[in-house]
Amino acid sequence: MYQHYLATLQQAEDFLSKLTPLQYTAAAPDGGSSIGKHMRHILDHFFAIANADGLVDYELRQRGTALEADPVLALAKLAQLKAWLKQLPPQQLAQSVMVRSDIGIGKQQLVHVESTLGRELMFACSHAIHHYATLKQLYQQQSQQLLSTEFGLAPSTASFLRQQQCAR
Repeated sequence: MYQHYLATLQQAEDFLSKLTPLQYTAAAPDGGSSIGKHMRHILDHFFAIANADGLVDYELRQRGTALEADPVLALAKLAQLKAWLKQLPPQQLAQSVMVRSDIGIGKQQLVHVESTLGRELMFACSHAIHHYATLKQLYQQQSQQLLSTEFGLAPSTASFLRQQQCAR
């Protein structure tokens, strides 16, 4: 599992190393979030887990910070998360945590549910990969360059595609 968590963060690191600061901060053509805002959002989720002391609070967001404008800072945060994961004892993945998140549509509805640290890391990786697909589109619109087919591809989709190739 650790390999998957680290590989997910490494994908972000590899992607960010291709970007200029202007690409990182450019608004999406449709007026949506920049690559930097998406990256900050991804990192918020991982840091909610890394900083959890019995409570993973996904509502602690760092909107409007330097992280949204500075790809070098994002790379440093990724390195920090990778170092944390590498020293995380395997038995800690089974540690129970409470998760706080707003699930309301139209009005705030905060819920608390029980989970484990390992389950939340699985979620953060899946969540990151979902955003990587959007980052890939933004980058390709800006640069007219293609990225690896693996970037932004869910592991289950990759497995399905491999099975389809073997069946041929």
